[in-house]
Amino acid sequence: MDGISLYLFKISEYLNIVQVVITLTFIYLTKRKIFDLLKGHGTPKESVILSSFICLFLNMVTFPSFSFMNEAILSLEMPIETKRVLHYLCHTFSMLFYLLLMSYFHILYRIRFSQYSLLCSVLAFVVSVLQVSRYFDRMVFETNQLGFIYKVGIVAVGIMIVFCGFIYVGFLAYLRIKPLVLRSL
Repeated sequence: MDGISLYLFKISEYLNIVQVVITLTFIYLTKRKIFDLLKGHGTPKESVILSSFICLFLNMVTFPSFSFMNEAILSLEMPIETKRVLHYLCHTFSMLFYLLLMSYFHILYRIRFSQYSLLCSVLAFVVSVLQVSRYFDRMVFETNQLGFIYKVGIVAVGIMIVFCGFIYVGFLAYLRIKPLVLRSL
């Protein structure tokens, strides 16, 4: 692993930790509403909270699983070419499964996608396109031209998802704290 790859790998590991913290903070800030909405109570306007919760929870579960998936694939006793094919296919199908679960839960609860959920879905699709493009670039055409774009693109998408989640949860915290601050003035 070269220096940039190792650095990007470390960034993605830290992003996984931040994603868990963001999700737990979101649950803390909205716990009553989430449980009510999961039971089917609430207004359509409040369904944005449930949509965002579904997205944050799926992000928390899906993206750290990539690290475990990579380690499992690397530990297999098979040729490196087979490991690469398995890597690209597993990541592509896991992102498509993520999109399927996201859609399933939105249909199940009859809610619309929040802007955050829609953004994360589009970014998951971008990751799938990056995976397929890199697979064809490296394994089929053997040109190896997309290496840097792939490395940076995957981490950049992770950063965007975590950053948007951080902004969203920060905004919720602000809305929760704002009445307390105004009352003290």
